[in-house]
Parts: sequence; C-alpha cells; structure tokens
Amino acid sequence: MEIEKAYRFKLEPTSEQAKKLAQMAGCGRVVFNDSLDYVLNIIKKSVAITDKKAIYEHLNDLSYQDRKLLKKSFPNSAFLNKQLTSWKKLNHRAWLDDAFTDCLQQRQRDFVKALDEWSKGKRGFPVFRTRKLSHHSTMRFPAPKKQINIQNKHIKLPNGLGLVRYHNSQPVIGELRNATVSLNAVGEWHISIMCL
Repeated sequence: MEIEKAYRFKLEPTSEQAKKLAQMAGCGRVVFNDSLDYVLNIIKKSVAITDKKAIYEHLNDLSYQDRKLLKKSFPNSAFLNKQLTSWKKLNHRAWLDDAFTDCLQQRQRDFVKALDEWSKGKRGFPVFRTRKLSHHSTMRFPAPKKQINIQNKHIKLPNGLGLVRYHNSQPVIGELRNATVSLNAVGEWHISIMCL
C-alpha cells in the first residue's frame, strides 16, 4: 500500500511575486464565483425564489433524492472549462488571461466537487468566495511534476512567478502528486505539497 506524505513550507515571495500570487488567487475566486453564479441561474429557473438567502435555505433543506435530481441539471467541469474560455473573451474578464489556466480549471473542478458533496449531503451548498477570508485565497497546481521544481531554497512556480524562496525545513521525498499555494490570516503565503 502506498503512503502519501504531506509537506508544508512558508514561502518568502518578493513583493512582485506576492502581487502576482494575490492576482492569481483573485482570478481563482472570480472563476469559482462565476461558476457558482452560472449554477444559481440554472436553479432560479427551476424554483420560484429570487432572494439569495432564501435560495440557500431551500437548497440546504432539500432531501437527498431532490438534491441528486437537481444536480443532474448542473454542468460538469469540462463544460465549465469551455465557459472559462468564453469568459476570458469578455472585456470585463480579459484579465483572467493573466492567471495560470490550469489553476483556474482546478478551481472549477473544486467547485464541481463541492456541488457533488452537497448533493450527497456531506456539506452545505457552495458559497461565494471572498478576499476577506484568507482560506479563499488558494491555487492548486494539478500537475506539479510538470509545473513545479524544487531547487535547494527555492521553488520554481509557473505563470511567470519564477523561483520563489521558501523555508526549506526538510527535504521533499517522493513523487509530487499535488501542490497548493495558500494565504493565511496574517498575510503569509505557504505551499503544501503531497508526495507518494
């Protein structure tokens, strides 16, 4: 049986890199929120409720069977990825092109997973992401073997971030499976790496 090992390191980005990380996290939030808005518009067509709070109460009060039935009308990640391509062509969303597409598509997969967990009764219906909550500022790199390179006291990240200094407290051993960069409540960036 293969055992996964997790590593977490504090990043020390330059001011320019920190700005780029914040922009990428912001793009991820927007894509998550646009995907959620798209699904809520589908729901509004099937229920006679327009108030956001009332819609959430209704959705979270639905039975397991009703949740499964409603979820069949929701788009999958592949469809949302196509939507992302069209959103990038909109004048007010053209800046989405500045973010790493793989991270944006991963946010959509995370959103679809959240919908799936809601339909199974494991959690409430997904809520809009806000910059006020630090855990909403994350980006996951789904193919870290291609996207990330650990070099002594630096981690090379894609999308023009380059070599980002990090607190190398222990060697990373194993095959990289996924990596997530996140912001904590005091404004520090960290990277979590899962290895096999």
